Amino acid sequence: MLLALGATVSVTGAAGRRVIPLDKFFTMPSEGNIRRENVLKNDDIITEIFVPASSLAAKSTYLKFKERESLDFALSSVAVAVRMAANRTVRDARIVLGGVAPIPWRVPAAEKFLVGKKLDPDVLSEVAKIALSDAKPLAKNAYKIPLTQTLVRRALAKAAGV
Repeated sequence: MLLALGATVSVTGAAGRRVIPLDKFFTMPSEGNIRRENVLKNDDIITEIFVPASSLAAKSTYLKFKERESLDFALSSVAVAVRMAANRTVRDARIVLGGVAPIPWRVPAAEKFLVGKKLDPDVLSEVAKIALSDAKPLAKNAYKIPLTQTLVRRALAKAAGV
């Protein structure tokens, strides 16, 4: 959700203090290197999280699917934030997927598709397809594609109140 709302983190370490936009914080694993999940150095610590005031926050939600209520680990999650126009069309949108990649995964193509559209069942179905169109599931997790598409549809409908 923090990524969808444009949050930044303040980090303090031996090199001093720096502010990192959350969309630049997470890193994909790279071959041949020690796996790092973020840009923090060994002596860095996050000292502050800043979420800017935004009209996107007014219509936002986070949904996750977990196998059992007793587990907190989400098999898939979706954070959405939308800004609606007076005529109930989408002016701006952020969609971030979780549990489908090593890092939170924003889907700009799906966000762009929504702009100027009213959120009816057909639009919700199409944006869910677009959000997962480049998915490359591993051998035993292809079930996450339809699961995450359902979460995208539900999260957008809930955030926009449709």
